[in-house]
Amino acid sequence: MGAIFSEPLRRALPKVEQLDDDPPATTTTSSDQFVTCTFCLDDIDSGHKFVTNCRHEFHHQCAEPWFIRASTCPNCRQKVKYVDLLTWDPFEDGARGPWKKVHHIPLPTYETSEESDEEEDEEEGVPAPCARCGHELDEDLEEAAVCLCCEALFHHQCLSDSEKAQLDGATLNRCNDCEQHEDE
Repeated sequence: MGAIFSEPLRRALPKVEQLDDDPPATTTTSSDQFVTCTFCLDDIDSGHKFVTNCRHEFHHQCAEPWFIRASTCPNCRQKVKYVDLLTWDPFEDGARGPWKKVHHIPLPTYETSEESDEEEDEEEGVPAPCARCGHELDEDLEEAAVCLCCEALFHHQCLSDSEKAQLDGATLNRCNDCEQHEDE
C-alpha cells in the first residue's frame, strides 16, 4: 500500500499486511455485482478498494492520489470525511468472498481556493453551526463539543446521553454519526 495523505499519518497507520492479521468485520457492498471504478473504468473485483462516506467505491490504487490532494468525492463532489479500506478473501473453491473492512481512515480537510477566499472576506470569530441542529454555536464555544474523529462541532444540549457520557472536557472520541458509519 502506498503513502496515504501525509508522512505522520502514513507512519501512524499500519500496513495493509499488518491489518490483515487482525480479523476484520465482514461487510458487503450494497450489491453483489461489481462496481466500476470511476478512475480506470475497470470493475472493482479484486485487491483493495476505498468506500467513501457518500458510499462511492474506487480502486485503492486509483483513488489514493485523489484523496491526497482533495477531500471531496470525485463522483458527487461531496465532502469526504473518511474512507474505508476494504479487501476480500477468496472462498476455498477460488470464488470471491465478501468484502471485509480492514481500516477506517478519517481524511484531513482541505480548503479549496474558493473556500479560502470566502474565509478571508468573512469577519474573524463568526460562529460555526452545530452539526446536529444547524444553529450557530456561541462565539466563545463554551457550550460546544468537538468530535475527535470527524471534527464536527455540537451544542452540549444536542449530544445524546451516550455522547455526553464520553465527553472529556469539550471533546468526545466518536460522535454517534462516526459510530454509525463504522458499523456499516
